[in-house]
Amino acid sequence: MGLFPVLAVLLFVMAVVAAISYLRMEEMQAEQQSVQRDGEHSRQRVNLRLSERQEQLQKFGRELDPARVSTGMFTQQVSRMALDNPEVLDMTWLDADGNTRASREMHDSGAYTLARPGATLPLPQERSLLEAVREARQARYVLITRHEGEDAFLAFMLPLGQRDAPNGYLYARYNLSSLLYYAIPSDVFAQYAVSLMDAHKRVVAGQNVDPDEKVAWWQLWSSMHNSVYNAPLATVDNVLTLHLRAYRASSSMTNRGLFLLVLALSALTAWMLIANWRHLRRRQRSQQELLSETSFRRAMENSLVIGMRALDLDGRISYVNAAFCQMTGWSAEELIGQRPPYSFWHEDDHTRHHRILSKTLQDQIPQGGYIMRVQRKNGTTFEARIYMSPLIGVDGRQTGWMSSMTDITEPNRIKRQLTNAYERFTRVLDALDVSISVAPLGSNELLFANQAYRHWFSDDNAAGHMRMLTKAGSPGGDATGTPRSGEDPLAGLPTAALHDASNNTEIYLSQLDKWIEVRSRYLEWVDGRLARLVVATDITARRQAEE
Repeated sequence: MGLFPVLAVLLFVMAVVAAISYLRMEEMQAEQQSVQRDGEHSRQRVNLRLSERQEQLQKFGRELDPARVSTGMFTQQVSRMALDNPEVLDMTWLDADGNTRASREMHDSGAYTLARPGATLPLPQERSLLEAVREARQARYVLITRHEGEDAFLAFMLPLGQRDAPNGYLYARYNLSSLLYYAIPSDVFAQYAVSLMDAHKRVVAGQNVDPDEKVAWWQLWSSMHNSVYNAPLATVDNVLTLHLRAYRASSSMTNRGLFLLVLALSALTAWMLIANWRHLRRRQRSQQELLSETSFRRAMENSLVIGMRALDLDGRISYVNAAFCQMTGWSAEELIGQRPPYSFWHEDDHTRHHRILSKTLQDQIPQGGYIMRVQRKNGTTFEARIYMSPLIGVDGRQTGWMSSMTDITEPNRIKRQLTNAYERFTRVLDALDVSISVAPLGSNELLFANQAYRHWFSDDNAAGHMRMLTKAGSPGGDATGTPRSGEDPLAGLPTAALHDASNNTEIYLSQLDKWIEVRSRYLEWVDGRLARLVVATDITARRQAEE
């Protein structure tokens, strides 16, 4: 679902690119048609001007008769033609052998000089033109240049007199820049870069442009591509080519800027959608993890047998778990929101519970919790132990109190039974006139002693116990009856054998001035240690009677 907006943006970008590309192609086609139309018109104007000059020179050549026209008259007539022929640099009259009869400069010819009377033409290209006209016996054009496009001019030569037997030649040189300037309208120069090129596509007049300039792929769809027109001048036998290239239009730059702006905005929108989609994915993962964690914690709470309850700072119940509801018999909806006294308080303990709760809310938590009677919804009661602790929020501030409730009815019953059994057992043993004591092997600790033993021996340790064993000849003491603590002389013996071993001896204790019958046996104490049970009976009266 999150990828649909991105796909929509991509489709929008593709539609915008297609529309702008279509408009650009239409614009390029219109530009190309415009440059073709203007280029063809300009080519016709240049051909027409060259045709007019050619006819004018042919007419002038028919009047050049060596018998009637002198060289002075030739120069005068050429001077009068200068105003009407601004593109003609000069004119030269040659005889039948190709030698110069007369020459006249009409405009500045630059680096090219005129041939002197009686001399041949100075340039090899000019002499080659003379030979070609002499062989063909018709007028011809040739482009003459000396420095790879620099100082170039158009040379025109026509035979004079009879075609089969010419008596001379008329030679004229054209300034190509002037030809373009006077032949092509000024509005064409404002819209296009106009130039003349030779057969090798070198610019010989006009603006210096590269006709073989490669157009980059991105220029086909942007405003940097310009329309081009190329066409040869038919009047001069395809020697020259007219080249027009359209200038860059500001509207094209505007279209390019609009295209880049739309592309940038689309990219920004796509990036924001992708970032938002990734954020939603992370948020969904976080929510899923939080849900899993909450479910895990809820499962843990529901599996507890301890009742959990949360209070706010005013004592209002804000949370109870399933165990708390099961113990009290009240539902969570009935308990949450209650204020003291709560429905599970025993009616006879309200005063006590109010006092404890007041101390808890004042941060005087009872150490070890407190015991209370809990009244179930059905009216029955049970004993519970309550523990309270502060409830701290994520900002570190206390938001309430958390309490746990444990049912201690059964443990208290078992404890009372054990206490009663212990009291009965000890009362029976204390009622006997026989001394009974238990001590672990190798230790001075007294594990059990009845009242008769404590009456005989006032010590709290096992000194009397060990003294009787020593007198009786049993291990665990020295010859004087002093116990040795920290030793276990029976260590390593089989436990079963020690349990079956017993001893029955009569001894005399001078400290008590009594004859005592000592019976002892090994036993395993409740904590797993091996201990010695000693049962001592006072037989002083019997010994005296026997004596």
